[in-house]
Amino acid sequence: MATPGQAVPGTVVSPGSLTSPGGAQGTVGVIGPQGVQGPVGPTGPPAVTATSGNFTVPNIGATTTVTVLDASWIVQGQIVYIANAGGGSLAGALQVTAKTGNQLTLLNPATVSTLPPADSTQPGLLNQLSGNTSDFVDGTNTCQPIAPVIWSARLRSYNAIGNPTFEIDQRNVGAALLNVSTQFSQDRWQVLRSGTMGINTQQAGLGFAVGQGVSVPGTNFVISQNCLRISVNTAQASMGAGDYLILQQQVEGIYWRELMNDVHSLQLLVRPSVAGLRFGVALNDPGTTLRSLTKLSPALSANVWTLVQFPNLPVWPSGGNFTSAFGNSSYFLRIMLACGSSNMSPANDVWQNANVLGAPGMSNFAATLNATFDIAFVQHEPGPLCSTLIDKPFSQNYDECLRYYAKSYGYTVAPGATGYPAAATFFAPATTNANGPVIWPKRMAKAPTVAIYSPNSGAANTVYNVGNATNVAVTNLLYISDVGFLQISGTFVTANQYLGQWTADTGW
Repeated sequence: MATPGQAVPGTVVSPGSLTSPGGAQGTVGVIGPQGVQGPVGPTGPPAVTATSGNFTVPNIGATTTVTVLDASWIVQGQIVYIANAGGGSLAGALQVTAKTGNQLTLLNPATVSTLPPADSTQPGLLNQLSGNTSDFVDGTNTCQPIAPVIWSARLRSYNAIGNPTFEIDQRNVGAALLNVSTQFSQDRWQVLRSGTMGINTQQAGLGFAVGQGVSVPGTNFVISQNCLRISVNTAQASMGAGDYLILQQQVEGIYWRELMNDVHSLQLLVRPSVAGLRFGVALNDPGTTLRSLTKLSPALSANVWTLVQFPNLPVWPSGGNFTSAFGNSSYFLRIMLACGSSNMSPANDVWQNANVLGAPGMSNFAATLNATFDIAFVQHEPGPLCSTLIDKPFSQNYDECLRYYAKSYGYTVAPGATGYPAAATFFAPATTNANGPVIWPKRMAKAPTVAIYSPNSGAANTVYNVGNATNVAVTNLLYISDVGFLQISGTFVTANQYLGQWTADTGW
């Protein structure tokens, strides 16, 4: 419905329609003395002129031409009111933008209200609306998208990624790993490389006091106090066909169920030292019937934390090995920092029936000596939108990581250290074996690989004989399951007690 006085686009105005004001105002004369009241004179002509032909009111912002009987009083820029131009019997306002004789060019202007826009000091009108049904108007009289601005009622609050904050590091306890090739740099996160490059990795502490840590961009909420730093100690200017540099996580099937039948979205909070770096992301089938999806990041600013978002990823394809089964690998999430031609995907954004890793257009991070790539948070969630980052408290994060890696050592003690606290106890009923049992602190995803260390010397594959104070080699570990293990094999002294520290690793 048009505002009163607003010309309605598409309205046909008939000839002879009166137009006001209808004439120029004369010069005001000198006021004379009050005279005798005279008789009432005849009614004068109205202050209007008339159109001489049909015309159609144009759209707002557009113009049309119309001829009037007398345009002598009209000036460019003037607003005129034309009968019936407002629809029905209502007059409508048009603005004169040009005049040639009695022919006028008329603009249908946008309505200008006398009421101001509402703000924090006064009531008023809405600002111009966006036209999106999914928007709301905020306290600054501005349209905002409901998603992702409003997430107070989160229907699908979920992140499939383990140790997404990079705060859990049972394996290395913050120690640097030099020239890694296939090592786990932290719990759940493994670095793989092939080529002549030299790569160091380390969990970086980003401060444990006020004003420190990694905040969600645009907020003061600290999403992590750590990151994983990957650095180049030997540069490789160009990739060989089969070369790559990968940071990956293997996600168990029980965490894939929330993603399995819908589009999904991925976010990564990263900070490169190289300006313009573009990395790739790959989602890969864990089995032999291969399916792969690659995505390319935008060019990143150097030394700035950037939240890279990949919304609305396509639904997982059929025919692969993706699974929600307990104790099975569902998919690989791979962050690609360098990739040679033989592992490069033919195209981004669509599922490929092949095991491909690299995203076309990605950079070679390994080309820059001393370059660093920091990553502080990863979120993989259901749905087409990237929601606000979902915090994972340390206690929950640590508990989940114990499903894939556990140790008898204290949390801040690296495997292989000397010390007796919490060491497992074994009793030798015979000379060839000693029995536990050892129970993992949490049921693991599958039967792990177990390593055992002497608490006396720290040596691997060794236990300590309490009776004669000697270190004894262990040749085998038996009855290993997702719950624990029972027995060690070696050459033992019957009826003696043995102590051993241990690690249990599912390889995930």
